[in-house]
Amino acid sequence: MKTASAAALQLETVAVDQLGLSWEFFAGLGRHGPGTRRDVVVRPGQIEVRAAPGGIVVGFDLPSGSYATQVIRELTREPFFKVAG
Repeated sequence: MKTASAAALQLETVAVDQLGLSWEFFAGLGRHGPGTRRDVVVRPGQIEVRAAPGGIVVGFDLPSGSYATQVIRELTREPFFKVAG
């Protein structure tokens, strides 16, 4: 996986230190599969919201590798799984 730089590297270094992990731990994981990087913050583009029977329709563009389900979850504050009870 590509190494982080600047502020991202500082953030990762603090997290690794706080968790008591080492960079060698992550290097070992690389043998088991390829790694990727995703942006921490994604700003949807071309946002559209319109009324529809029984609710609303929301449309937007996202960069490759982003998840629309996560954007909707952030808008609704609904959990991914609901526990029956």
